[in-house]
This record gives sequence, C-alpha cells and structure tokens, in this order.
Amino acid sequence: MDFWIQTDNLTHIFWLGGLWVLLSVIWASASVWIASDSEMIFGESSWPLASVCIGALFFLITVMWGLSTTPVFAVGFIVALFFYTFTRDKKAPAQERILCIAFLKKILIRLAGSLGIDDVESLLSKSMTQLSSGQQDSSVVLLKKDGSPIDGQGKGMDRAGSKAVRVVQGLFEKAITNGATDLHFEPKSGEEIAVRCRVDGVMQNLTTLWAAEGKSSISALKVLADMDIAERRRPQDGTFAVLFNGRKFDIRAASGPSN
Repeated sequence: MDFWIQTDNLTHIFWLGGLWVLLSVIWASASVWIASDSEMIFGESSWPLASVCIGALFFLITVMWGLSTTPVFAVGFIVALFFYTFTRDKKAPAQERILCIAFLKKILIRLAGSLGIDDVESLLSKSMTQLSSGQQDSSVVLLKKDGSPIDGQGKGMDRAGSKAVRVVQGLFEKAITNGATDLHFEPKSGEEIAVRCRVDGVMQNLTTLWAAEGKSSISALKVLADMDIAERRRPQDGTFAVLFNGRKFDIRAASGPSN
C-alpha cells in the first residue's frame, strides 16, 4: 500500500512546525530574561514560575491536540509577555522602562550603529516632552540674567540650539504645572539623562532625555545662567528667570562635575 502526504498538507505542517520551533526558542529566551529581570525589579516573585508553566502548558496542548493549536499559543504568549512588560514598567525606574519612546530610540540607535549608520541619534533626538505636547509652542518665556528673552525662534540660533531651548521650555512648563521647586538633570549609565523634579519635598521622575538632547539642554541652561559652557570640572552658579502665564519665577542654577 502506498502512503503519501499531499503537498498542501505538507506545506501546512512545515509552517506550523517552523512556528512551533520559533515559539519554543522565544519562550525559552523570554523565560531566562523574565527570571533575571523580575528579580531585579520585583525581588522574589512568581513571574519565573509562571513563565515556565506557560511553556509547559504549550507543550502539553500541542502533544494532545497537535500543531494546529500553535497559532493560539502565539497570541496568548504575546499577550502574556506584554502583560508582564506593562506590569514591570510600573515599578521600574524611568531609564529601565521598555514600553516607552526612549527604549525604542535606544534599540534603533544600537541597530543603526551595528549597521554603520552614525546620524540616527540626531534624527531621533526629539524629546518625549515635545511629542506629548504635539510640538505646540510653549507658553514659557526664558529670560537671561540681563532680562533678554530666549524663545528658541531667534534667527541667529541654529536648529540644535532652537530645539534645546524648546525642550527646556517644555520641561519648565511641566515642572511649574506640577508645582515643582527643583529641577535636576542626572546623567545615567548608557546614553540617558534623567530629568527629575521635587514636588512637596519628594523627587519624581519627569522625563528622560538622550545624551545629545540632554547635553544641548544643559548648554542652553548654562547660557541662560551666564555660565561657562566649556567648564565641566568645577561647580558653577548662576541665575535666570522664567515667565509662565503672567507669573515670573526667579531660578537659581547650579552645575557640578559627575562621573
């Protein structure tokens, strides 16, 4: 008796089998990542066990009902992985979050760097504050020490300088709206600069800037405060003012060296 499998069925089995193998590899990698990541974010938790149980359930279902259940598991796995990522981002610090624009920019920059593309960071250097405000003009006016305004639209200002001023305006608008008394630019490991503000005596995360965007924003603040931009090894102090909705806020600026 001759026995054969029709071409259409063979192709269907081939694609399902390939998807099954791919999901198995992804699940194993995700389980290893969840084990280390959950320990760092949550400490002792049941997330690693839950990941292993999901994989075991997948294998059990495919053994009992065949490869036809693989697409169903694929959808369930994506939903479960998204749920974990969403949950850990609620507790993770700003620079460690995944479901955010900063993480996407980090991945794109690293991918472009591996391909030999150098100008991606400048192209992607748009702050989360700008994006959330829809690129609208800020109602904040920055006043230098001598009282002259800087609005980021000056004809003698280059594109990078104008963008830095708009970023600073957006940060001050958000900080003042939140009732902040202090604004901190804190360099972090990698390519990020965390911006935090103090509200009612408690430090809160405001946003995260990439290195180029953060450095240009700090340079804009130094120009406002009449500091030496080139000096980075000794502390400096300065003053400037911010106008917002008819109110004037006197700002004391201080900079210092860091690692």
